[in-house]
Amino acid sequence: MLLMSKLRPYLHLGAVMYNRALDKYPIPTQMVTSAALWCAGDLAAQRLEARVGDFAIDSSTSITEHQYKSIDWHRTAAQTFYASCVWAPLAHHWYELLDTIALRIVKTGVFTAMVARQAKSGSILGSSKGALVAIKLVIEIVALHPISL
Repeated sequence: MLLMSKLRPYLHLGAVMYNRALDKYPIPTQMVTSAALWCAGDLAAQRLEARVGDFAIDSSTSITEHQYKSIDWHRTAAQTFYASCVWAPLAHHWYELLDTIALRIVKTGVFTAMVARQAKSGSILGSSKGALVAIKLVIEIVALHPISL
């Protein structure tokens, strides 16, 4: 707890700076964020794959004796490049489009009756934010995952 109380001002400052960067430079900031998160995720996945793969082959090996495979830096670089240069810009525009469509649907009142019913039951959809989230989720599922329907 003492450590968190000392770190809190720095964490807050970091969050404020990140939000300012998002406001001023949304796509470059999202590109850097996506690259960092996907890179970290790929490295973690490779470590997990190495551990699980080695144990599947030889389950008698203890963790202390475990030999990790080397990191596939080519794979990590490809994942990072994809996240930064392909996914982040496309996702930025996709989610902006989702916001626009969802706001239009809410303004037309198509979901007014449903939201009113949900408000009576105390569901999260009773709020306008909840309705926007639900609409965006439905649109995303229908548009990007039609096979699962």
